[in-house]
Amino acid sequence: MSNLEYILSITIVVYLSGTLRTLLPDSLLSLIQHGTYVLFFLLLLARPKLSFACLLSNKVLLILVSLPIISSFWSEMPLASLKSGIIVVQTASVGFFLSYRYTLKEQIKIFAIAATIIGIINILYLVGYPDLAFHTDIEHSGALRGVYSQKNELAQVAVFSSLVFFVLNRNTSGKSRTITNIFSLTGFFLWMLLLFITDSKTGLLVFFFVLFIYTAAKVMRFRGYGFVLSVILGMLTITSLTLILFSNADEKIGFLGRDLTLTGRTNIWNATISMISQRPLLGYGRDAFWNLNTSIPYQIGLSLDSRATYMPPHSHNGFIDLTAELGLIGLLIFLFILIQSFFIAVQTVQSSNNTEYLWLVSYITFFILYNLTESSILKHNSLLWVTFVMVACSCQFVKRKKYLERCAK
Repeated sequence: MSNLEYILSITIVVYLSGTLRTLLPDSLLSLIQHGTYVLFFLLLLARPKLSFACLLSNKVLLILVSLPIISSFWSEMPLASLKSGIIVVQTASVGFFLSYRYTLKEQIKIFAIAATIIGIINILYLVGYPDLAFHTDIEHSGALRGVYSQKNELAQVAVFSSLVFFVLNRNTSGKSRTITNIFSLTGFFLWMLLLFITDSKTGLLVFFFVLFIYTAAKVMRFRGYGFVLSVILGMLTITSLTLILFSNADEKIGFLGRDLTLTGRTNIWNATISMISQRPLLGYGRDAFWNLNTSIPYQIGLSLDSRATYMPPHSHNGFIDLTAELGLIGLLIFLFILIQSFFIAVQTVQSSNNTEYLWLVSYITFFILYNLTESSILKHNSLLWVTFVMVACSCQFVKRKKYLERCAK
């Protein structure tokens, strides 16, 4: 069973990365999606006590994951909310399973193997179909997109994979240390190369900001908890503001070689927030706000262009999208989970010699920063959301373990 679980875990990570989306027909993708989710559900049922304990330890997260289904009662598109909500629960179940089935080190290894497979697929695609692997449009001409439809998708996976290999390299020990070091360094430099070729400055900024916070947390982890927390929160605030500035500034920054014109983000944010103000508490329902079968995307398009020639698929901000769909209630529940997990992660890093706990701080930082300019919160079939669920659950397990250790003394 353990080998099957391991292979299935790697497979679902590859699938959730979106790597297979343009390579396989929709019918086969649907079969993979539903088949793997059914298998994970059966695996959860195979260990009822552990599964139940996991859910009980993460009651607030369970409420958040259930909220999309519940939102069908007030949604603008009830059926769409129900269908999407079910997939959100299925997606989260993978995160629940990975969190209690594997240790942090094992989780990182699973991601590293999956990232290797994803990297090989993209390289083979680049070699075999170079004309398709690069953007040919004027705006992104020459930027690598790999098997994805847009360079930012590849950049997001590249940042995630680079972070995984970096953390793996920092946590090698035992007889296989040399092999693991070679494997992790090769994977790290491979994905960093792909990240540079995507020409995604946002991706590079996010990665180096996360790397900076990882290093700072490691260096200062034996200082007082309040000091470490204050420093990390201060750095996170500065990096968040810098990322927003670089994504929306209306001027050129020469050393980055990027024209940082507004790109419509702040205009979309303003238009979206204006719509949220009409239904602030519960929002418009899961998968109902940006649904083209409603008039909302058209109204937002009109606010950007009087001819509504462009209707954005999302607001380019995960926190705003969450509020639009599930209201302030959904946002506050998520922020509670996010802040609690972050505090537990920092406290654990500060009080432990185990460097794998730095993965928790690093990933939460990564998730926060990416959701300032993209949207991954409660996103179904999303690697980033599955990993957040896994990390949030792992934080609760770490908290419970520390509590039991104190009680045993």
